[in-house]
Amino acid sequence: MTKIEFEVMIYFQMRILRLFLTSLLVFSLSTYVYFANPGVAAAATLNPTFEVMLPDVNPSTSSDMTFTITNPVDSMKVTTTTISIPAGWIIASGNTFSKEAEIGSGSFTASIYGEETTFYFKVINNADLGVHSNRFTVDFDDPNIDPIDDYIDGDSTTGYTLTLDAPPAEYDFLSLPTTTVFTLKGTVEGRNFLTTPVVQGDYTWIADFTGVDGTHAQDTWTPTIPASLTPEGENVTTTFSDGSSVT
Repeated sequence: MTKIEFEVMIYFQMRILRLFLTSLLVFSLSTYVYFANPGVAAAATLNPTFEVMLPDVNPSTSSDMTFTITNPVDSMKVTTTTISIPAGWIIASGNTFSKEAEIGSGSFTASIYGEETTFYFKVINNADLGVHSNRFTVDFDDPNIDPIDDYIDGDSTTGYTLTLDAPPAEYDFLSLPTTTVFTLKGTVEGRNFLTTPVVQGDYTWIADFTGVDGTHAQDTWTPTIPASLTPEGENVTTTFSDGSSVT
């Protein structure tokens, strides 16, 4: 091998070595970023679910309603949930009932340092409504968790919005997955609180979730209110799905 051939061989070997070391450095940095901050490699997708159980869907009836909101471990935390309730439903104003009347109850389950923990709460009426049609306090049985105020706005002709806030930022030790289950009473203190529409048809409730990064996700529930039976007798009125009626 000549001197020139030897020098050429050394040149290419050094060049290959530099390329190898550069590739190794890039791979090491990429691996560090992935494991140090997996959110950079794969951002969480906001994908909670919303379910409702209504035992009695007949028109113009008052029945308890149970709501279940689940946020899985591969999702992101939710800051606010806004539930749009369609027109036709009737929700009695908060001033219909006494202050501190119990209008519901529920539970909140979260992961705390890898251990599933459930907190129970009561939903208490607050007659100090301000600009809202309803205001209520989520009062936990654990004294270490501060109460949370939630609101209902709107009316039966335009529909309502139920706004649910998440626990404050200081409770960031509450990790996913989370499950919130709460029941609102159909009747409170002998008076109707929640009343189904009088007109038959499909009524879509929309739950809009706001994630910690400001993104939104939605889930829906659509109960079908059946037609009411035609009353017996003379001069009776039957209401149809389009809102019209015949007497």
